[in-house]
Amino acid sequence: MIGSDGLEITKPYTTGELVYEGKNVTLGYAEKGDDLVLGDDRHGRLETGDMAQFDDEGFYYIVGCKKRFLKIYGNRVNLDEIDRLIKTEFEIEVDSSGVDDHMYIFVIDEKMAEPVREFVMW
Repeated sequence: MIGSDGLEITKPYTTGELVYEGKNVTLGYAEKGDDLVLGDDRHGRLETGDMAQFDDEGFYYIVGCKKRFLKIYGNRVNLDEIDRLIKTEFEIEVDSSGVDDHMYIFVIDEKMAEPVREFVMW
């Protein structure tokens, strides 16, 4: 796993991007004929886009997707984790989205909008 700085993560319970290295990593995708002569663009390394953590025993857990993170006032926010926290707290269906410094949370039951907002703002 690598952190946002590109360095290997060695501390358990630290979120980073899951990286796989091996001889069986795909060479990449050809979009035109000239791409077929490029060879191994990835050099046996695949940055998966999956965000993961490992525990004290070395077991890995996927905790989100790299594209489901926002920077809210300089803090990295995992939208998958936000969804899980809200679903656990309120037992409702929820989906979050956004762009940096603007998170949007969608709930079906309108009367839950304010309690969810207060929970997230805490």
